Amino acid sequence: MISTPPQALELLAKEDVQILELTAQKDAQIGELSRKIEPLQRQLTTLQHQMEQMLRRLDG
Repeated sequence: MISTPPQALELLAKEDVQILELTAQKDAQIGELSRKIEPLQRQLTTLQHQMEQMLRRLDG
């Protein structure tokens, strides 16, 4: 088995913690952006439906 100096293990542990913290932060940001985009998607669907209705009336 390869022996790893304690300082290297400590550095790796710190990097692991930083990666986990960054991942959690980015997950939270993605969640917030997802919550913000949902109403915009509904508005877009409504506008698309309204445009389709207007086009049918014009073609009708």
